[in-house]
Amino acid sequence: MVLETLLGVVIVTSFALLGYRFKAFDLKGIIAGLILVYFVLFSTGLRWVLIVLAFVIVGSLFTKFGKNKKRLAIKDSVYFTRSWRNVLGNGMVPAIFSGLEMVSSIYKVDGSLFVIAFGSSLATACADTLATEIGLLSKEKPRYVLNPKKYAIPGSSGGITGLGTLASLLGSSIIALVFIFVRIMDSSLAIFLALLFSGFLGSLVDSILGQTLQFKGLCSICNEEIENKIHHKNKAKRIKGIEVIDNNVVNLLAGFFGAIFGIVIYLLLR
Repeated sequence: MVLETLLGVVIVTSFALLGYRFKAFDLKGIIAGLILVYFVLFSTGLRWVLIVLAFVIVGSLFTKFGKNKKRLAIKDSVYFTRSWRNVLGNGMVPAIFSGLEMVSSIYKVDGSLFVIAFGSSLATACADTLATEIGLLSKEKPRYVLNPKKYAIPGSSGGITGLGTLASLLGSSIIALVFIFVRIMDSSLAIFLALLFSGFLGSLVDSILGQTLQFKGLCSICNEEIENKIHHKNKAKRIKGIEVIDNNVVNLLAGFFGAIFGIVIYLLLR
């Protein structure tokens, strides 16, 4: 156990340094990521961390893929480097369920549903990330998930494409396969399907929340619709949405929904 933990520390630290070296994360993002992943490592072990790292690697690679084309679409120079807010938005929910599993093991209570929730929240994060990153490369104009007759700005929250929707299934299937491979609980078709479809549904909820609740503003300088409260060093005028709900909050909420979907699907299928 001690050797496994030490190996985990070496692996996590190495990936953190690589992430910072290749600008996948900024410094605060790396620090936040290390705190969360070390927490998972010390609470539930290396195999759980491997699932987290699978998401980080896949998400980072697809974020960088097609970078030049994406830059033209989103016009955001810091988009490709994740901050601590991005890290918490995607990583807080899995860390919470990792902690709950640790508590359940201490008190010798069945924590299998916490394990499913952990995997499902990561499947949601990976599904949403790939839906966005691959969807940005689609030649199809994105449409709003709740109003498919209306076109959305490429990269904006609430917009979906056919390619992005298929990519979300790819993202959740990757996490489901890694989850089965590392065997943090007995493998079964029910587990695979629970993670596959909870990730997809969680990603869909992310788009719905992005369209309905997420802050959207108008920049007084460039007169463009934006999702950040500050643009060109000026506060944006709110168009719709709730000011405190940004994309990172939406990601966090979607992670919880994904976890719930995963538990429900698993209970129905097992």
